[in-house]
Amino acid sequence: SQEAGAVVRRLYAWRYSPLHGWQPQQLVSERSSTHQSVRASIDRQGNMMVAWVNDAGGSRDLYASYSPREGSFNAPELIEQYSGDGNHSGDVLSFEHLEFADDGSAFACWRQQRPHLFAGQLEPQTVIAVINRFEPISGWGQEQSLEADNNIGSTGSLSCDVSGDGRFIAAWERRNSFEEQDSLSAAQDYDVWVSVYEPARGWVALDTVEFLEYGIREVDGQGVQNHNPRVAVTDQTAAVLWFNGSDTEIVSMDYDFATGEWEDADVLEKRSRLISHVNSHQLAANASGSLLAFWGERYATRRSADGGWSKSKALPATPDLYGIDAVGLPYIVYREAGDVFVNRYDGSGWPQYKLN
Repeated sequence: SQEAGAVVRRLYAWRYSPLHGWQPQQLVSERSSTHQSVRASIDRQGNMMVAWVNDAGGSRDLYASYSPREGSFNAPELIEQYSGDGNHSGDVLSFEHLEFADDGSAFACWRQQRPHLFAGQLEPQTVIAVINRFEPISGWGQEQSLEADNNIGSTGSLSCDVSGDGRFIAAWERRNSFEEQDSLSAAQDYDVWVSVYEPARGWVALDTVEFLEYGIREVDGQGVQNHNPRVAVTDQTAAVLWFNGSDTEIVSMDYDFATGEWEDADVLEKRSRLISHVNSHQLAANASGSLLAFWGERYATRRSADGGWSKSKALPATPDLYGIDAVGLPYIVYREAGDVFVNRYDGSGWPQYKLN
């Protein structure tokens, strides 16, 4: 709206109650510039968190506002404190994930241009993966970098997920070099990095999937080039799915919370003609630990009781939304000829249901 000659942009939220339906709108924020990359999450008690990127201060900053179930939203809070310098803008380049755990804690993760120290040097214009954790009593903590200090590089795609019991997994693509003499422009290796948080153990298992699988670090762009990770986490397991560009494969790897170790990688697809795009793969999990992976119009599942991935099969359509239900059966939602359909695998086929 426009008030006294100034443009005011307002962000509203609605929450849904199974007993009472949609509740009246609530004002979250008023700003002079656009609320961008808005994400929202609600916990089991009905408390709600909304976060967004805003550039009213000159750089792209990340804000959040919390609302208890029966109350209004708190004043917006800046949840990352880096304001930039001559070599780094401080801009939040992408806000990737916001999610509550069952105890009311929450995680936010994003990519940001900010310093990363390697071999005593600070290269300009580096992009890193960053997280912050919210606690119901103390609020947001201090944001922290997910990056290891053994490389120079810049982070591309980032994927994060939170389980009901507060476990967290992040994976990100990073163009990096482990050579101390290299500058950012000399970094040629594309690695997928992973890190896991457990409430009882803290941060564990930070490394590249290539090092976790083979125990080696490639240099000078001659190693396996891994891209575009996707993650999922449950109370039992965490998984990362990525595209191996060197061998044209879709690959997955699991983290076992019982042992605290990453398991051997599984190649889900090696037929390049069936991988429609380097960014077509997705991953989902249900609460019991069953997984759904798909790429283009192919998919595979791994039920928690089966112990291994199924052979890949054809999907009935390319999904817009997707998931795996409580008994380990996948479902997809997609648009076709102006209509919205859902298909759920019933053990023998994919019956279609029209939603509109």
